[in-house]
Amino acid sequence: MSKTPTFGFSAFLRLISLNEAPQKAAIRERYKPSKGNGYDFHRSLRLALQNLNSGTHIATELLSSLSSIKKIPERHSAKRGIIRYLRWRKLNPGPVTNCESVTVESPDSLFKVRFDADCVVKIDEQRVAIHIWNTKGTKLSRHLVLAALTLVQRNWPKNTDTADDFAVLSLQDMKLYRWSDDPKTYQDLADKLMAHLDRLCRASINEHGGTRPITPPDRPSSEV
Repeated sequence: MSKTPTFGFSAFLRLISLNEAPQKAAIRERYKPSKGNGYDFHRSLRLALQNLNSGTHIATELLSSLSSIKKIPERHSAKRGIIRYLRWRKLNPGPVTNCESVTVESPDSLFKVRFDADCVVKIDEQRVAIHIWNTKGTKLSRHLVLAALTLVQRNWPKNTDTADDFAVLSLQDMKLYRWSDDPKTYQDLADKLMAHLDRLCRASINEHGGTRPITPPDRPSSEV
């Protein structure tokens, strides 16, 4: 049974940060038959952040537990991410809660984007649903991030009262990109991004005989 490709939010941010040629290659990979669920390089960090924010583990316990991660780059990335997140929390000590995921479907229903908040932090009396970015080698563009967050805000369930704002926290440069920083400017860019990616998806579908891919939900491959 064919499935519509689903990009996790970090994977989506990586995709829209690429030039068109590597975008085509990345989308083409999604249209190859799946050989498994792939390897989520950042899973250990996200689990650690969940445990930290829920209060089930303290920071020293989490940092110590990272020694069990066999792949050294992943271990170092997770440790660096936790330390930087703790540093950011020291400057932003508001209450932490959580919220549900939201999925954005493209206009032509050729792909989906899933926004998972790693935490919801109260900042300036606003509950900010934050997705953690911990990917080296890809420089985030403010206008592209805010366009992506615009898609999240548009599709947020109106009857859900768990977040007031949406953001990406880059642990690479300690920047917080908030949708509310500029809620109107990027509406048109958000539409153009989705239309552009639908066009690339349509090209990949045509390359595969007009059929959609068989792919699992997004599982980022190894990265640092």
